[in-house]
Amino acid sequence: MESGCFVKIIKKPKISVIIPVHNGSRTLSRAINSIIRQSFEDFELIVIDDCSKDNSAEIIKNYSTKDQRIKFIQNTKNIGLAATLNKGINISACKLIARLDQDDEALPERLKKQYQYMQGHEDVAVAGSTVFIMGITEKFDKIYPVPTNFKKIKKTLQIYNCIFHPSVIMRKKSIINAGGYRKEFKNAEDYDLWLRVSKNEKIVNIQEPLTRYNYSTGGMTLSRKWEQLFYTLLAQESYKHPNLPFNKIKKIAYKKLASVDRKNFFLAFLDGTIKDLSGTKQSWSAIKLIIRISFKELGLINSIKFLIKIYYTK
Repeated sequence: MESGCFVKIIKKPKISVIIPVHNGSRTLSRAINSIIRQSFEDFELIVIDDCSKDNSAEIIKNYSTKDQRIKFIQNTKNIGLAATLNKGINISACKLIARLDQDDEALPERLKKQYQYMQGHEDVAVAGSTVFIMGITEKFDKIYPVPTNFKKIKKTLQIYNCIFHPSVIMRKKSIINAGGYRKEFKNAEDYDLWLRVSKNEKIVNIQEPLTRYNYSTGGMTLSRKWEQLFYTLLAQESYKHPNLPFNKIKKIAYKKLASVDRKNFFLAFLDGTIKDLSGTKQSWSAIKLIIRISFKELGLINSIKFLIKIYYTK
């Protein structure tokens, strides 16, 4: 070796972090940087581009050439979120897997604290955390509380998803044993997985915000929210009837969906969204959502009521 040269010793990773990407160029660097800057350095970062049409792949490749811990994987065709995540799990080198989305941000101590927690709680299969809902700046971030006790979580999961997917650290063995993510539950892949895992193993939330969660309303549309409700119901019915053929479970879920009052559903959804965004100074996101959903679905009067509510809660 030439004098003055040195080789950086890359430690054996203890956590595999998986970030699935699809057209995420606008926020992707923020997400990747938040992992690179972790106080816990013994990780591998698997970033999988699922055939983005923007320059996401170029961004990932650039990072991977500068940091040996980053693995750039590019799908040859678009395979969707569930298959992409399963791919990441299968190629991961570690027993512990952390998740992050392309538009979220891990706080600097996140991996360290989650690793220590999992080391001290070997009976826990999945550990999420409370999160910060991203404000227009960090100053306006808002803590989103979630149940932490595994008994409370198991009970709550039967009603709604109380685990923030990009906040979790998971035991690889537990996820594989549960069957991994299932593509049949589009937009509710994580919820379906938590329900299955919770049958036999513990899921908890660490009572400390470790991730900044981007409450993005940009992709929310009428059809997508209604579709997501169907897959949520499908996950719940699958949990209740594990031995029924899938086609029969789908029929039950469709029947449940048909019994939902569509107008009341969107009223509750918009009301909850405004509450979640209140104090974050992201009123414009809520206003755009009102324009996109409320005027079409709820009519002029209800839309005006929501706009007034935004004004008084911003």
